[in-house]
Formats: sequence, structure tokens, C-alpha cells
Amino acid sequence: MSLMAGAVFDANKSTKGASKLRRDLINSEIANLRDLLPLPQSTRQRLSQLQLMALVCVYVRKANYFQQEKL
Repeated sequence: MSLMAGAVFDANKSTKGASKLRRDLINSEIANLRDLLPLPQSTRQRLSQLQLMALVCVYVRKANYFQQEKL
């Protein structure tokens, strides 16, 4: 059994544990998004989560727009 599976099992025993696990997973994915942005690390680290998500949305929209123009 992996550690993650054990963490999920233990977290399901209490609402507090499940909430913490969910927050940790969300924060981990937000960190992954932060690392994907084509900006200097110092700039990425200063972004709030809301600013980060807004920039990711702009980046994805721009990428989709230019991808459609190629078709």
C-alpha cells in the first residue's frame, strides 16, 4: 500500500483530515501550474493564487486562439 493511499484512507475517517488532504492536493496542483508559466521564477513566486489562475487562463486562451488560426 502506498503512503498516499494510506493518507486518503486516514483522511476519510475525519472531515478535518479530508479537508486538509483536499487543500494539500489543490495547493500542489496550483504549484504545478505556477511552474508551467513562462515567467521568471521571482515573478511567479510573487503571484497570488488568484493572479496565477487568471494568468493561466489568459495563456491557455491565447494558445487556443493561435492553434485555431493554424487550422
